[in-house]
Amino acid sequence: MSWVNELIDLYEKNSDKIGVIEYRGEIPYVLLPPFHTTVTAQITVTIDEKGNFINAESVDSDDKLTIIPVTEKSGSRTAGKEPHPLCDNLRYLAGDYAKYYKDDGVCNALYISQMEKWVKSDFCHDKVRAIYLYLKKGTLIKNLVDRRIIKLNESNQIDDKENIQGIVQTKAFVRFIVRFSGIQSLQNVPDECWKDRTLQECYIKYVRSQEKEKGMCYLTGNTESISYLHSKKIRNEGDGAKLISANDSQNFTYRGRFVSREEAFAVGDETSQKVHNALKWIIRKQGAFFDTLAVVTWESNRLNMPRWNADTASITAEYENVQDEDEWDDEWEDDWDEKEDNKVYSSQLTIDSEGNIVNLYRRVSKGWKETYATEEYCEGSSFSSFSYMDKRIAVGLCGDLWYDENIDGIKKMNADIIFWPVYTDFNYEKWNNEIKYEYLEQASKINSDVLYVNSYCIDKDEKEIAKGGAILFSKGKIISEIPAGKEDILIVKID
Repeated sequence: MSWVNELIDLYEKNSDKIGVIEYRGEIPYVLLPPFHTTVTAQITVTIDEKGNFINAESVDSDDKLTIIPVTEKSGSRTAGKEPHPLCDNLRYLAGDYAKYYKDDGVCNALYISQMEKWVKSDFCHDKVRAIYLYLKKGTLIKNLVDRRIIKLNESNQIDDKENIQGIVQTKAFVRFIVRFSGIQSLQNVPDECWKDRTLQECYIKYVRSQEKEKGMCYLTGNTESISYLHSKKIRNEGDGAKLISANDSQNFTYRGRFVSREEAFAVGDETSQKVHNALKWIIRKQGAFFDTLAVVTWESNRLNMPRWNADTASITAEYENVQDEDEWDDEWEDDWDEKEDNKVYSSQLTIDSEGNIVNLYRRVSKGWKETYATEEYCEGSSFSSFSYMDKRIAVGLCGDLWYDENIDGIKKMNADIIFWPVYTDFNYEKWNNEIKYEYLEQASKINSDVLYVNSYCIDKDEKEIAKGGAILFSKGKIISEIPAGKEDILIVKID
């Protein structure tokens, strides 16, 4: 099963992307950590570290994708009562659900019991404890009613004719934000549970601590915890089809050849997680869709490849064009080619200390082209981020950060710092005394440090020549800078 090995390779080589929500146009996607899945949430509840209710609100339509931890059974649930460990729909979370809707309360009891085990383990997280303390109070529905998120009918029951984000109220999915005070509030960790990698890592360790019986994975040959329940949501969030299924208890699948499913087929749990999560990610990132058919090709190192539907003549022509570019050495030809489908982009290339390309970003905003530019000159499709030296970094190129919709998009990256390279030819005295404060105001709209860097040309007194300047913007202030018109190196420290 070479496709399995290729997907495992894809997952491991792109581990820096794990847990990072990116966008393809307006569509979010993410490379999931093990033992996690994505859902579309309708309600966000905010509490403090002691489990006290603060606020509740409906989820914005462009911010519904939510990463949640799952159990082996809840991750593949279609029916039955199998609670997710942290976030779930109202039936599981609300201790007062039965007061407002006909219910036997079993789902909530199962949820609380399951969560209590996590809280009492060595792998509990402060946010998990806070959510547990809050939900034990049994006031979730009341709080949502008070905030007018949930609407009641004349019988003081949840009105099942009303919906939230197109979902019937009784089936609304809830996610959590936990606000901390004191020292914890100063830590560089997002309050949103679905973005917190420390919480995700705690759950991964917790699941691994529960592993008992192990066997040989038929896909890898490794000894690991075996799973017979495998992921769905392969093509999209509503996809119920599975690639691997072994739930036939009537012996129709393996009758006449094996006695049990264990003899027939065994897949390691984490192997299955990596395979399915990698496939989900790459389909959403670059797949092509034809009704229910999804087609995707990939290269594990994310090198450029011909389009999957390209004919032989166009692939050959593209290859010959690359070969003619003798000024580029082989390494750069393999890793970076901005001549994609004869399109030209305004791009930022980030290179690490060893000369490796760690990110290629294409400007998304229009306006950089001359009026006589042909249609081959175009923009990138979305913002993205990358990891370097344990920091999450995003890029906004030149005019990208002057559009409110772009500001909203880059804020979703939740980056530690934004690189803002530009080419501007302002009079350097006017820049130093006036214009830089306009850029400060724009950078202040982003909840991350922003490193502005302008090109520096030697003939700085010439017209239409970039005159340098570099500034670290943080929380509405200029932290450090090199004035425009001065040749120097700016060294900054990112906490």
